[in-house]
Amino acid sequence: MRSLAIDLRSGHPHASHLPPLSSLPPLSSLDPRCLNYGAEAGAEAVRGEVGRFVEANDGSRDGAPRPCPGGSLFMTSGVSHGLELLCKVLLRPSEPPSSSPPSSSPPVVLVEQPTYFLAAEIFRGHGALVLPAPMHPDGGVDVAELERRLSSGFYPSRPSLLYVIPSHHNPTGFSYSRPHREELCALATTQRLHVVADEVYHFLSWRGARPPRMVACAPGASPFVLSVSSVTKIFSPGARCGWVECADPALRESLEGIGYVQSQGGVAPLVGELVRASMAAGAVQRSLDGLVAEYAGRARLVEEALGGVGGMSVEFPLDGGYFAWVRFELPGGMDIKAFCELLEAADEPVRLLPGNVCRVEGGEEEGEQHARLCFASLDTEELVEGLRRLRAEYIRVKGETGSGIV
Repeated sequence: MRSLAIDLRSGHPHASHLPPLSSLPPLSSLDPRCLNYGAEAGAEAVRGEVGRFVEANDGSRDGAPRPCPGGSLFMTSGVSHGLELLCKVLLRPSEPPSSSPPSSSPPVVLVEQPTYFLAAEIFRGHGALVLPAPMHPDGGVDVAELERRLSSGFYPSRPSLLYVIPSHHNPTGFSYSRPHREELCALATTQRLHVVADEVYHFLSWRGARPPRMVACAPGASPFVLSVSSVTKIFSPGARCGWVECADPALRESLEGIGYVQSQGGVAPLVGELVRASMAAGAVQRSLDGLVAEYAGRARLVEEALGGVGGMSVEFPLDGGYFAWVRFELPGGMDIKAFCELLEAADEPVRLLPGNVCRVEGGEEEGEQHARLCFASLDTEELVEGLRRLRAEYIRVKGETGSGIV
């Protein structure tokens, strides 16, 4: 009898990792003003509490103060909503390179290769041409090559923004070092290119010093470096509470001026107040601390299960986040899409996200041999079983083709 599939594909938290309803502050304790229309950027008390939470956790690893004033924040319904809002104010028809005749062309958005595939769809939904940024072989954007391309008119029009996931990247798990962040922020400021950092995994860090968030790496109060984040991965996806952080008051005013933000009186004042009270009571911090300990243990399980099998390896260190970027040496002619289909069709099926889904330029790359594995979405027993199945099926496929296992 065929077993039920084990899903290592979805990037969701397990139900047991969500805060119990009993841990949330009672509604009667909330500021009653949250039931009315609110300020477009979010209530001052909410932004202030979020800023304190960010400061406390962003500087906790090396003791360096990294201020996050509430006035630099704009409250959203999460990272995806933050990206949607930023598209409204940052994506305009781009100017062609100076050597080209004047014309109107779609705005260009640069993304890492690979990237979070649904973010690319948000940009495309605003008419953007989504193109890959040059990548360094060791991970992250190749800043020197990006500078060369921006200066030489390489792209069909001047890029409007660069979207990056600098901490515990989705799908690769890679994290930029502090010098890498500073170099990219300096380039963004010099080239007047908006860098939008998706930092939803930034606080889920358990090994080594946590690099500062991108805004803290920008020279001065650069208006060209901003971030989107939320409580989705550290507390509750259902809370739908996030923020945009930027040093540019003009950009925040542009966000406040969006028609539906003005019409509805800010973004979900009740939810924002509930999250503020949860932060003030320590519930969000306790959730974060518990998840860091839990996911660190799960990362070790992945490393142990996939280690020692020739041809299968985790590309980047598992020191935070949700994902492992697993590389498979596949038999001749087989790509990752075909291998993932074999995994799902096996007697003991397991699901991974094939790496080609995470690449732009049509979403396909010939010979792709990576897959994303999520270690956060299952209970520990299911995760261990899923890893066993993956290991066994890979060994079987390699053995049947005569490729051998070291």
